[in-house]
Amino acid sequence: MRLNGNLAASCIVLHDNKVLLVRHTYGIAKNKYFVPGGNLQPGELLEQTAVREVFEETSVRIKIKGLLSVRFAPNSAWFIFLADYVSGTPTSDNRENDSALFMDIKEALSSEHVSYTTKVFIRRAIDKDKKIFTLSDYVSTSSPDITRENWRLYD
Repeated sequence: MRLNGNLAASCIVLHDNKVLLVRHTYGIAKNKYFVPGGNLQPGELLEQTAVREVFEETSVRIKIKGLLSVRFAPNSAWFIFLADYVSGTPTSDNRENDSALFMDIKEALSSEHVSYTTKVFIRRAIDKDKKIFTLSDYVSTSSPDITRENWRLYD
């Protein structure tokens, strides 16, 4: 996942007390395990980006549960969703990552091979006292161009 002057989305996917991770082959997280994700494509909603990128990087199918966290800087933002595992066996894309796996949550939180940022997201995902923003049924009626298919509110 590259985050330079754009929008990106990633997912924390929990399954059987494990978290889905990929080992990056580039950038600041090179050789570290990280959450799967990537850049928004034209016409895509962020949760569509997250679902697509997780599948492209790991071959795992997921369903978005809610918005977990947002990290932003001038000219860029990174949205991290919490997702439920649906199906698939983690498989590396052999491009952006050289490993995709479900790692035990306790191991991930203590491993020097997991990025600090990923550990922050995992802690947030397992903290029962933290609010997860879920997709609202509300749709603005201020414009006929705003529909459930092209507009989202997480609250």
